[in-house]
Amino acid sequence: MIWQLETILEQKNKSVLLPKYTGIMAIETIVRPEFTLHYPDGNSSFAAKGTKLQVPEICCGELDDIVLGSEIAFIDINDKIEEYGIEKYIIGYTENTGTPIFICDNHNVVLEAWQLVKEDIPTLVHIDQHRDNAPATQLESHYNTRICDYIDFAIQNNWIQPEIISIIESGDLPKTEKIPATNKICNIDLDIFAPECTVLTPEEKINIIHKASAGSSLITIASSPGFIDQKLAISIAKLLWQYL
Repeated sequence: MIWQLETILEQKNKSVLLPKYTGIMAIETIVRPEFTLHYPDGNSSFAAKGTKLQVPEICCGELDDIVLGSEIAFIDINDKIEEYGIEKYIIGYTENTGTPIFICDNHNVVLEAWQLVKEDIPTLVHIDQHRDNAPATQLESHYNTRICDYIDFAIQNNWIQPEIISIIESGDLPKTEKIPATNKICNIDLDIFAPECTVLTPEEKINIIHKASAGSSLITIASSPGFIDQKLAISIAKLLWQYL
């Protein structure tokens, strides 16, 4: 799969030149140390009572800094899931266009990076295997959001436009025509590349990501433990960092 995706990305970049990022962003302002989530806060709400999850630190870095972690990142007792995530969350700039890019594991963590652009109230382009559109259970702290409700948290707090562009399946493909040229977040959940997720072809997925990333203020990528093999997800994240 990695070879196939890299070939598609190379061909896409030859046919459609992505614009260089020209903005100024203080990405270092979201750097923070690791902390612990205790049941039932945030994603630990899917786990058993007494459970705690270690949330990695955020660092400024490059694609080679994206590595598999040694801590359980996601637990779902209903589906009997316990998965490792990535060692550290990385904020940096893509190699091709210099666009700010943030890599995390659980998808709600992207809110930490969305703070960088929330004053502009950008349009969210959400590319995922899931809608992640559950109502937010609380609006006070982004640290206590879950993988299913972080988008509603951002909408309710006026961080993003209320009308998002969510592309999950082939029926959503016409929405790509509505993707704005600027003031947008390209938000990718790598579980869309899970081998069992065949609702879109690899070419369609890359075409959507390519268009969504062009002129973006920010690219956020979740490795999605529990929904895709993390070694595969990390390899894809590095490809996107390189080619977007």
